Amino acid sequence: MDIPVLLLVFNRPELTQKTFAEIRNARPQKLYIAADGPRANVQGEADRCMQTRQGVLNAVDWECEVKTLFRENNLGCGKAVAEALDWFFSQEEKGIILEDDILVSEAFFQFTSYMLNKYEQDNTVFSINGNSIGYSQNKFNYGRSHYFNMWGWATWRRSWELVQNSWPAMGNDFASLKTIHSRLKLLKHAKDESWLTHWERIFDETRAGKIDTWDYQWVFTALYHQKDCIYPTRILTQNLGFGADATHTKTSALEHKLGKQIDRVTVSEHELSCMKEKKIRYYHINQVMDAWNTFPIKNMGINHSGIFNRLLSAWELHMAKRGLQG
Repeated sequence: MDIPVLLLVFNRPELTQKTFAEIRNARPQKLYIAADGPRANVQGEADRCMQTRQGVLNAVDWECEVKTLFRENNLGCGKAVAEALDWFFSQEEKGIILEDDILVSEAFFQFTSYMLNKYEQDNTVFSINGNSIGYSQNKFNYGRSHYFNMWGWATWRRSWELVQNSWPAMGNDFASLKTIHSRLKLLKHAKDESWLTHWERIFDETRAGKIDTWDYQWVFTALYHQKDCIYPTRILTQNLGFGADATHTKTSALEHKLGKQIDRVTVSEHELSCMKEKKIRYYHINQVMDAWNTFPIKNMGINHSGIFNRLLSAWELHMAKRGLQG
């Protein structure tokens, strides 16, 4: 495979080996491995970080250019991944990004590689999603959404540069979120402003460092600039990282809703070229809202179940009036 792969690892050697087995099957010509350092106050983590790194390096048994970014000290989820992306895209124009807990199918590499090449000159496309957030159908096609998903994905240097330029420019002014709200085409159909408040709080807490992550910056950029993320109509990735040792996905409720098993499918170059783009931009509003109904977000002060049900009802009514199905 000629598309470079960036693998993000930390302290879970067993889980990383499951993910890496699929990368090994794909045999990329270039492999970048970035690892955050152990936390000084966590007993035994230094050993587990070393086991994780060495396990990946020992498993590379094909002709491959391997580059590593191994941190001695812990930077945290947000800074470590952001710096890894910067390191990766300083050397590559495009690539596939996988975290240590994302299991992928063979078709994931085929799909993302094909779409990276197909949309390389199309600046309206922001990323290639490997997971469709529960949306699946038997026929393998693809569509567009303004929602970025990080459970196995691919993108270009241009998108990373856009994130770098967009997120810091926000400062303390979140009036731009009203633009996001209207671009989602929900504001004029749903009177409840709590949907806007929800995203204001997420982005605000991320900017303030209360949420240590890297992905909400990508979510914000795609929404604000109204960029499209390509998604498959089959589930090509699975998040294996739900549990007590996870940084963010600790809840079993979210796993039940969104941690669905991947479709073990393969797809030929000819089949990819014959795929039809589905004109359903908001395919997973239902799935995301449904999942969040059972996924309590602490300290938000928002009744998510009621809000999302009202938003969904308003959206379904709007779609019905337009005679659209999704």
